[in-house]
Amino acid sequence: MGVLGQRFDGFVALQAVGTAGGIIVAWQSSRVQVTHSQVDVFSVTITLQLDGGEPWSLTTVYGPTQDPLKIEFLNELRAIRAGLVGPWAVTGDFNLILEAANKNNSILHRRMMGRFQRLLNDVELKEQNLVGRRYTWSNERQSPTLEKLDRWFCSVDWDEGHPDCLLQALSSSLSDHCAIMLSTNTSIEGFQEAVSAGWFSVEEHSNPFVDLSNRLRETAKVLTRWSPRRVGNLKEQILMANEVIFQLDRAMDRRVLNQDERWLRGQLKKKVLGLASLERTIAHQRSRIAWLQEGDANTAFFHSHASARRRKNHIFRLRRGNTLVTEPAEMCDTATEHFVELLGTPGVREHAISLQNLDLPPIDATELELPFRKRKSGK
Repeated sequence: MGVLGQRFDGFVALQAVGTAGGIIVAWQSSRVQVTHSQVDVFSVTITLQLDGGEPWSLTTVYGPTQDPLKIEFLNELRAIRAGLVGPWAVTGDFNLILEAANKNNSILHRRMMGRFQRLLNDVELKEQNLVGRRYTWSNERQSPTLEKLDRWFCSVDWDEGHPDCLLQALSSSLSDHCAIMLSTNTSIEGFQEAVSAGWFSVEEHSNPFVDLSNRLRETAKVLTRWSPRRVGNLKEQILMANEVIFQLDRAMDRRVLNQDERWLRGQLKKKVLGLASLERTIAHQRSRIAWLQEGDANTAFFHSHASARRRKNHIFRLRRGNTLVTEPAEMCDTATEHFVELLGTPGVREHAISLQNLDLPPIDATELELPFRKRKSGK
C-alpha cells in the first residue's frame, strides 16, 4: 500500500498480467466499512457502507481487448448483478464503446456495441454523465485515435441515493487514459468556514452599500490567507500543469494538436511527475520522520506531524518573576526586557569606519545576481 499511503488500510486487488489488467480497490477503514469482496477474471466487487449510510456494491472493471474475452467479460458482469442485492455501481476501463459518438473515427465494431447496450438494458444500469471530456483514451499519436472507454454506470436506486454526485474527467498527466473522479460532496473543505469567518468579522454599517463593501473586502482577505494554506505553491503548480494538460486533452477531442502543443503536453506530463515526487519529498523532510519510506504518497501524514511540531515549538506563556504572562503583547515586552538585560543596550559610538572614503577599487558584482546555468567543466 506504499503507493496509496498509510490512510488506505484496506484493499482488494486483481493481479495484472504484464502491464495490463490490474485492479486495486482501496479504502479507509475509519470511513468505509466493507462487508463483502469478490475477485473475478475481469473485475473486483465490494459491498460497502460509507459513514453509516445505506450499503451498496461497487464493481471495478478492466475490460479485455480481444473480442472472445469481451463476451466473457459481459457475461461476468451479468453474473455479478444476479448475485447482488441493492444499489450497484460499475466503473473502470471497459475497453468497449456504446455508440459511434464514443470514437473519433468510423472504424466501429457495431456488433460488440450492440452486445454492450443489451447488457446495460438487462442489468438495468444507467450512465453517469461525464463532465469535461468527450473521450477518455488516446493512442498518443500525431493523428490520434480517441475513444470513451472509462465510465461510471449505476442502478436507479444508487442514482436516487446520490442525487448530488458529479463525475469529472481529470487530466491524462500520468497515462494515455484520463482519470475520472466521482464526487458525492462537491464542497471544498474549510471554504464555507473561511467565508463565514470573513463575512461576519466586520461590524454592521448603517449604509447597506458600505456594509456590503466592507464584508466583501474582509472576506476576500480571509480567503487570500486561507488559499495558500489549503493549496500551497507546489500544489498550485501541479494543479496549473494538470489544468493545461486537461485543456489540451479537450482540444484533442476536436482537432489534431500541432507540434508545439504536443511538445508542451509531453513536457507538462513529465513536470507533473517531478512535482508530485518533489511534493512528497518536501513533506517528508519537513516532518522529520526518518522511519518512513520516501515514496509514501500519504503527504497528509507528514503535514500532520509538521503541524504538531509547530504547535510544540509555539510559546504559550512566559514567566516574569512569580507571574505567568500569556497575552502576546505582554509576552513580547517580557522577552524584550529579558534580552536587553542579558545583552545590554547599544552605546554611543565615538568613531565609525566609512568604506567609501578608503578609495577601494570598484568591483562589478552584477554577475552574482544572474541565474545559475549549467556549465561544462574540463579537467
